Amino acid sequence: MWFIIGAAVAAPATLAHAEIGIDDAAAPGNPAPTSVAADAPFVIHSTNGYCEISIDTSQATDLKDWAEKKLAPALAEWYPKIVAMLPSEGFAAPKRFSVIIRPGNGVAATGGTRITANSTWLKRELNREAIGALIHEEVHVIQQYGSARRNNPNATRAPGWLTEGIPDYIRWFKYEPQSHGADLTWMRARKNFSPRYDGGYRVSANFLDWVTEKYDKGIVERLNGALRGGKYQDDSWKEQTGHTLQDLGEEWKKQLQEKLASSVAKRKTADAEKSQQASFSRSSERNVPTSTYQRIVTGYHGCDSALAARVLAGGARLNLSTNPYDWLGEGIYFWEQGPERAREWAIEQASLSRSRINRPTVLGARIDLGECLDLFDTLNTRLLGKWYIEFRRFVRQKGARMPANRDAPGTRRGDRVLRFRDRAVVDYTVNRIAEAEGIRYQTVRGVFLEGRPAFPGSKIALKSHIQIAVRDPACILAFFRPGPSESPRKG
Repeated sequence: MWFIIGAAVAAPATLAHAEIGIDDAAAPGNPAPTSVAADAPFVIHSTNGYCEISIDTSQATDLKDWAEKKLAPALAEWYPKIVAMLPSEGFAAPKRFSVIIRPGNGVAATGGTRITANSTWLKRELNREAIGALIHEEVHVIQQYGSARRNNPNATRAPGWLTEGIPDYIRWFKYEPQSHGADLTWMRARKNFSPRYDGGYRVSANFLDWVTEKYDKGIVERLNGALRGGKYQDDSWKEQTGHTLQDLGEEWKKQLQEKLASSVAKRKTADAEKSQQASFSRSSERNVPTSTYQRIVTGYHGCDSALAARVLAGGARLNLSTNPYDWLGEGIYFWEQGPERAREWAIEQASLSRSRINRPTVLGARIDLGECLDLFDTLNTRLLGKWYIEFRRFVRQKGARMPANRDAPGTRRGDRVLRFRDRAVVDYTVNRIAEAEGIRYQTVRGVFLEGRPAFPGSKIALKSHIQIAVRDPACILAFFRPGPSESPRKG
């Protein structure tokens, strides 16, 4: 079915498979004919060898490489996983299905064993929602809820909100939970949001996840069996959970609204405290030494002199780091009270090929740490250890490899300055805390141990420094050009 990404779409409770566009000619046993094309479709088999998947990009040749290298492996890997999640007595999943990518409207549609995807939309979402959207459609291929009515005209129609809610449940809570596409993080961003369990897509997916976690781990599997067999009744919820569907919907809605209201209140309180602190610091800064401000610090950023000039003039902004090895996660990086180390880094970067720095310089900034994940506090370092365990489990469930910290060419062996694992764990921790607690960290701060010993037998490293990753640019109160007393020394 065509569906909309980024908004909750209401699906009428009586929406039937026929209205969703199930194509009888493309039902299991009657594979959709391959369209005539200049290039033969790319064929891959599911990882267990059971299902043949063909992908036709003849009408969108610029997506051929993406479809074969990115999309195909994902579909092949997840087909047997989805089949295992949605079993039912006597059911055999289709042994082949096709994906046709071509210009069209909407996002994607599934009829029987044929998926049609809009190439125009996919091009805009290649690095965001493209693959997840087609995982959703792959679930439709496996659901086959229209088969019951083909064999028995008196079979119960599958409600549209479940027909679409189950694929989004598998997509957002199994395939890509780290995207937060149907959880509190997504819901907080919606304006005038009023949750309904039968809202369809992401909203119903959230309801299904809530029931799964609170009442019945196997509810989705059992619902799928009833829907596929044409035997679904609203009464089945009470049989499985001890509560009616309406009561479950009201309880879920109440808890969800309480969490949303709590996160809004916490955010408003944090914003008010930050505004008050910033106002006080600006009015008193000229009369009180900087050292008395425990949450406002001075940081230094190594960069090109032309960029520094534009930032100081208000004509440019510093960008958040996208490097997968920057250890404190996403953010704009500063050396706290470290202009010399900032200068050294800028000079090192300028010597590299393809560097963006031609004339190295240092830019100073006054930073309000705000809501800070401060790794000088052992409470927070222990917190990282807790979330690391969940992150490792999540990576293993995805069948991926754990990222690892590594040495970089030209650096001291053992410093492991390319901190891939650190960044992944910090970002995961920050995002999960935002989701679970409604706390949005604005900065992350810690000490980076680097370089050879300062003297023989010492554990003091020559290049060690304190770094701050500013995730919220609003925490940067002002930029300045370091004065003579703060300028890096030469020689």
